Order: sequence, then structure tokens, then C-alpha cells
Amino acid sequence: MLKRLLAALVMAVAACSWPGAARADVTESVLNARPSAVRVGVIAVGRFGEISSATGSAFALPGNLLVTNAHVVASAITNTAAVIWIVPPQGRGAAIAKVLRYDVDADLALLRYEGPELTPLSISTSPLQQGVEVYALGYPDIEIVRRDDIFLPLDPGVTVGAISNLRTVELYRRGVETVFHSAGISSGNSGGPLLDGCGRVIGVNTAVRSNSPMSAARGIAVGARELSRFLRQAGVTADIVEERCVSVAEKAELAALARQLEVDTRLASQSSLLESARIRVRELEQRFLWLAAGLGVGATLLLGLVALLFRRVGALSRTVAAGEALRELYENGPREPDPRGPIAVNEGSSTGSDPA
Repeated sequence: MLKRLLAALVMAVAACSWPGAARADVTESVLNARPSAVRVGVIAVGRFGEISSATGSAFALPGNLLVTNAHVVASAITNTAAVIWIVPPQGRGAAIAKVLRYDVDADLALLRYEGPELTPLSISTSPLQQGVEVYALGYPDIEIVRRDDIFLPLDPGVTVGAISNLRTVELYRRGVETVFHSAGISSGNSGGPLLDGCGRVIGVNTAVRSNSPMSAARGIAVGARELSRFLRQAGVTADIVEERCVSVAEKAELAALARQLEVDTRLASQSSLLESARIRVRELEQRFLWLAAGLGVGATLLLGLVALLFRRVGALSRTVAAGEALRELYENGPREPDPRGPIAVNEGSSTGSDPA
């Protein structure tokens, strides 16, 4: 039973080491997700020649697909002359994208871009809890980037916060499952992913809300289950994960428990061996007494056999004694040394003087 439980725990600890979900520590998982976040921009020419632009963030899915907010690419939805560009954090610069599907009420849009495929992110639909640490990826500082560097590949920013609330709110015309959190975001984060500690998408950042100028702003992200429904309706196959993210502290606790169980299993095995040794000693003692009682003809041969049996009994007894000492050391710890120091023992004469 112990061995089966130990094996299950070892497998559980190993399972906590997967690449987007908890294969590494939290920081590494989130940092590994950064190449999947991109800058998104729209340039549109109006009816009278006026130029408008909008910027935000997005993240990659399989098949050269991106998810962002519908409001980020709204001008391209209503204006066929608008151009959507994206800039991955790595590469040579901008690529062109187009809108495949959008949901104004959920503030979600699906894009397809031209260029090398980016590493897609996994989406976690496991239940969330208040207080869980979350991470926002995106480009909140795009407004201060120099005009000449607008298409320069840059790593997305990472901010840390915690889930403050989970609720259904009306972003536009219907209720949408959302995640309220304290990770710092601004307008440039719109459409960027909200990640759990395992680097999986648990929401799409869409808005910032503050009850008053003096209160702290809270980010609002469209929840992963809402995103999953949107993708399913669009016929997109994404990596949807239902298992919850296991934290670093939980992984350490599981590993410690597995090690303790391994020690206990070894001790249980040693106890079994000790008991077998005791039984064997008793059997040998009984055989010796039976042989000693039958001494007579062939006494010399029997005495030689008895001596051999004594040696075997002594070896087993020493094994038993060593095992019991090991178990006592494990259960009670090392004994305190005698403060008087080692006691000298003189052999031979009681006067303590050695004979010449």
C-alpha cells in the first residue's frame, strides 16, 4: 500500500512540471509565455482623409491565429480600408493580420496573421479562487515608443497581482464571465492575456475600473470559459486545460511528503527483515538444543556443526542488533554524549599497573 501511494505521489510531483502548466517554477512559466504575446495596431483612413489609429495586445493560438479585444480592432471591423498590423516580440518587424470573427458583447476578436507561426498558449478553464496570484502580459507603454520604433520587436511587459473577484458583468449588452484582478494594466494591455502561475491563459484583459480617483484601479479580464465558448463557435481547436495550476509551495510540499514516505517504506521493509531474522535465530537455537541433546556417537562431527550454527546465529544476532540501533536512531535521534567523557577500563591488575 505504501509503495503504491509513494508511486502515486512521485507521479503527481512529476506531473507538476509540465511546460505551460507547472513544469517549471512560476516565474519561468510566465516568462516562457512572453514570446506568444504581440502588439496589435490598426491604421484607418476616414471618409475625409483623416487618419486614425488604435493599439493593443494579443496572444497566439495554433494555426497563425491571435486573440485580442474587439474594441482594439473595431475600426477595421467597420472600415474595410483599415489595415491591422502586429509586431511579435521576436522577428524582423510587423506582419499583416485580418479579422476572422468577433463578438462585441464579449469584447473578443479572432485574427489571422501572415508570417511564421508563434508558440500558442494554453487556456485554463479550471475554477479560480480569490487571492490567487495572476500575471498580465501586454504592451501598456506603446504610447511612449518613438515613432521610428513603432514596428521594432519588443518584449511585452509583465505585471503581477491577485484575483480580487469573479463575477458576471454586462460589458455591453449581455452578461459576461469576468475576472477582476489587481495586476497593473492600462489601455495598451487591451487584448493581452491574463495568466495563472503556470503560464496558462485564464482571461483576456479588456478594461480598467476605479470606483473613485482615490481608490486603486482594478483590471477586468474576460474569463477563460467565455473565451473557450467563443473559440468553439469559431471552430478553433485550442489547448484547453481543466486541471488547476499547482503552486511552487504545493509542489515542494508534495516532494517532501514523497521523500518522507520513501523513508517510511524503507524502514517498514527493514522491520520486516528484522522480524525474519529473529524467527531464523529462534529456529537455529531450537536446532542446536536438539542436536546437543543427541550427542553420543559422532560427537566430534556434531560439535563442528554446532560451532557452525553458533557462527550463523551470532551473525544474525548482530544484524538484528544493528537494525534495532538504526531504528532507534531514526525514531529518537542520537544520544547525548556523556559529559564525563569516555571511561577508561583497565584490564588485568586492579592496581592499574601493567606487569613487566
